[in-house]
Amino acid sequence: MNKINAIKSFKGYVPVKYYAKSETDGKYHRICDEANLRKCHGYLIRNLNGTLKNKNEELIEFYKKHDSDYRNSTDKKGQSVYDIKNAIVHLFTGRDYDSVKQLAKPIGIAKSEAIERTGSSKSFESGLEAENYFKNVKMYIKNFATRLHNEKGEAEELKLYFIPQYSKKEHKLKGFEFKSARFVKANE
Repeated sequence: MNKINAIKSFKGYVPVKYYAKSETDGKYHRICDEANLRKCHGYLIRNLNGTLKNKNEELIEFYKKHDSDYRNSTDKKGQSVYDIKNAIVHLFTGRDYDSVKQLAKPIGIAKSEAIERTGSSKSFESGLEAENYFKNVKMYIKNFATRLHNEKGEAEELKLYFIPQYSKKEHKLKGFEFKSARFVKANE
């Protein structure tokens, strides 16, 4: 089954990086493409939020065991903020989940108002609110969020590994199969 590597404690938020196994050399390479990054992260977040039809209970239990914010929350949810430029997703749970979710509310309000006015959610105001959201999240991460650290006090990140799945006829990428997850010292 899937290999899950564990650590002792986790709180708040963690940068998440995704890797896919190459058919040519058999090694795992970092996923940097936005569409594929979102596919892989979708797997993690839908598991944590309980919205995936065939949940990976091993992954959920692994996360619960090591994320006290997620484990102790009555609302087991994760909130994601993508840093597409650096191919990283910041995953927030517990107290930080609630705070980041509040930061996103002005985007929804601006989109609703745009729909009422024009029938489309795209507007100058919704774009501006989205831009402000990312700036505010960066500021929140820097000043308020609790970052994952290991027992030695070193910053940690979560890495997830996938195997690409291709269609047989056209050999086009159709998705990813989850293989393992582990926490590692940041920048390994």
